[in-house]
Amino acid sequence: MSQNQVPTAHQKSALKNIVQFTSSNFYRHMLGLATAFFRPGLLGPELFGIWSLLNVIPFYANFAHLGTRSAMRFKIAELAEKNNNSLKRYTHTTLVVTLIATTVIAAIMTGYALTTPLVSEMEYGLYAMAIIIFLNALYEHYGAEAKGYHNFTLVSQTTVIRYTLNFVFGLSFIWFWGLYGALLALGLSCFIALCFLLRKTPISTPSAANMPLAKSLVKTGSPIMALDLVNLTLRNIDKVLVASFLGAKALGIYAIAGILVGVMINIPGSSREVTEQLLMAENKQAAKEAILEQYMIKGIRLNAYLMPLVIAVMCYALPVFITWFLPAFNESILPAQWLLIGAFFLTLSYPVRGIIVFNQWQAKASLVAFIAVLIAVLMLVITLNTGNSLTSVALAASLSFVALFLLLSWFVYSRYQLPFSQFVKEALSCLLPFSVLLISYLISMELTALNWPILLSQLLSGLIFLMMYLPLLYRAAKSKHIALPTKLLKKLKREKGEN
Repeated sequence: MSQNQVPTAHQKSALKNIVQFTSSNFYRHMLGLATAFFRPGLLGPELFGIWSLLNVIPFYANFAHLGTRSAMRFKIAELAEKNNNSLKRYTHTTLVVTLIATTVIAAIMTGYALTTPLVSEMEYGLYAMAIIIFLNALYEHYGAEAKGYHNFTLVSQTTVIRYTLNFVFGLSFIWFWGLYGALLALGLSCFIALCFLLRKTPISTPSAANMPLAKSLVKTGSPIMALDLVNLTLRNIDKVLVASFLGAKALGIYAIAGILVGVMINIPGSSREVTEQLLMAENKQAAKEAILEQYMIKGIRLNAYLMPLVIAVMCYALPVFITWFLPAFNESILPAQWLLIGAFFLTLSYPVRGIIVFNQWQAKASLVAFIAVLIAVLMLVITLNTGNSLTSVALAASLSFVALFLLLSWFVYSRYQLPFSQFVKEALSCLLPFSVLLISYLISMELTALNWPILLSQLLSGLIFLMMYLPLLYRAAKSKHIALPTKLLKKLKREKGEN
């Protein structure tokens, strides 16, 4: 069986499981959005800045498996149906590598907290995070095993439990214990979800690692995670540099922007989960141009025309929400709006990634994408060194999103040996909906400057956007410039009929 085939026993329910999984992810992000907005209000800008900086750690610590977990998932799918005892070697080795690497990271964090003068919240926060990354490493490992067995129902249930508890615990614990309550909520919800997961799935206990196998898994899996690591860095480097140059309070103000972008990109992110799984089932011998058109070009166009609606809603609702409920964060409005607008290009890069995964080009693509990280660092350091505002920081980060989309698109087009003129044509076609979004936002800034009631000015801004944008959207749909992914819909309908 080739590594791109879905095992026969799982084929019938694969799409149903994926849709259920992405629905639970959407639920997670919606709760995350709710949690994210009461958390800064309860913590205040400075403590929220410390929280935002600490919260970057688990995202990077999640790569401690060094790629073994990514490779393990493919092996589970390949060997599970055969009931092969060698499967245990893969799960045990992956777990041991993950725990060893996580121990090293936790030791470095603890040593740094012990030897470096820090404010007490940061010091004890690092100690807490050292424990949390262990819990999260186990949670992600056993979750990956369940995904490898295509048990997305269990993964979805566990996701709902974890993030519901994090919301409930966070709302109550932060009220009483501030930042420490937020950390306690994060750790306790992860621990309870892990216990639930272990009750429902076979447990791989740590044993002696097979070092040759570990090296093989790292070699196979590290390219798979490389592109994710670059994307994560691109989305977090601005936070780290703001904290380094301007301090925790400034980061607390700026971090509102990151929250909104994280929620917004869940929409194309969920779509990516589905399309990448479908691409894995595609025949490698299928016409490359047909796959490129179906899964990348149509996906880019769809995001380009639909995401401005999402971005506009968030941009025009944000000033009202901040003014009414989080007045201490008024300075976050402009940076957040500009970062949301710039993230338009980040959403366009998701369909491109699907083609890269399909062709297993992640390692080489990550080197190309890393250029966007270098561009981001250069622009952000210059911006922060010259004492510019957080809005300028958001604009610099936004330009790095543009660079990521163009670099990855160019990489795919060059690999497919398509003419440069076709790349330019498709890239320019995305500028029309973006231009309308940008122009309407500039008009909204003028309305805001009139000092009208905030709700009135934002409602008028939204109305102006719709008057400008809906005719464009209608024309694009009528001319069939954009269309829903027909192949995906057919597969979903067929799946529904079979069940």
